Amino acid sequence: MNAYKGDFLKGLIVGGLAGIILGILFAPKSGKETRQDIVNASDSARRRLKEMEAEAEKKIGEAGKKVGGLVQQGKEAFQDQKDRVKKAVDAGLGAFKEGKQNPS
Repeated sequence: MNAYKGDFLKGLIVGGLAGIILGILFAPKSGKETRQDIVNASDSARRRLKEMEAEAEKKIGEAGKKVGGLVQQGKEAFQDQKDRVKKAVDAGLGAFKEGKQNPS
């Protein structure tokens, strides 16, 4: 999730909570009912935030696995290229030495 989406979600949650709280405070209910509504709204928001946190951790874990796989692929590709270059250099040196020993 990029930073803009994260900021948007945070803003959406904060704005939603502010709207809920203002709606509750200006509703024609008793103080006890209003306090209970605030408790219920905060519990609901807390549950949603925990779900979002769990989802974010899951996505971070998935991204970490992908990055780890890409790093491993990069290491393997580098080692393969290194081996190819070494073989080519060794072959070139061998041909050079053979040419010096058997001049035409």
